Amino acid sequence: MFYLFCRSKLRGIKPYRFRIALQAVRVIRVICEICGLKSNLIRVTDGGNTVQALRCGLIVIMVIVIGSGCLLMGKNKEYHAFDSDALEKVAPGQTTAAEVSGIFGAPTQVVKMSNGNAYIYKRSLAKGTGLWLFVVSLGNYEKQYDRLVFFFDNNDILTHYGVSLNAGEASYGLPF
Repeated sequence: MFYLFCRSKLRGIKPYRFRIALQAVRVIRVICEICGLKSNLIRVTDGGNTVQALRCGLIVIMVIVIGSGCLLMGKNKEYHAFDSDALEKVAPGQTTAAEVSGIFGAPTQVVKMSNGNAYIYKRSLAKGTGLWLFVVSLGNYEKQYDRLVFFFDNNDILTHYGVSLNAGEASYGLPF
């Protein structure tokens, strides 16, 4: 539970110090509300010292600011690598476009060319790291692709194909 007890002495204290202490307490109250802490636990009462109230408020603000550093690592969960064994079932000059679609599913993109079609299959893997501090933010985001490109003639017979795999082995990069 978060509890801050600050006092302010009205007699003998310069008015600007009292205002500074009240501003610090208001800032702390707003931070507590943002964090979901009960704001009624912060109290300002008479009979104390405004310097202690200010010092108390500044310590809480410093703890929140220093503790607000955050490190983040993420990876998309929708990546499913292509089955490299399925490529052995594909033979240029023999496999049809319907068979390729049956093995690998619907293509990501179909390109119409003058001498046939190209079926492009693309799967992506995104990884990111980040470090957020109060003043400085650092981040690294990397996206790698597995691609299969199958080229078919006008009779929908496979002529050749190209492969780029192993995006799943991409490593995390440092954010600096």
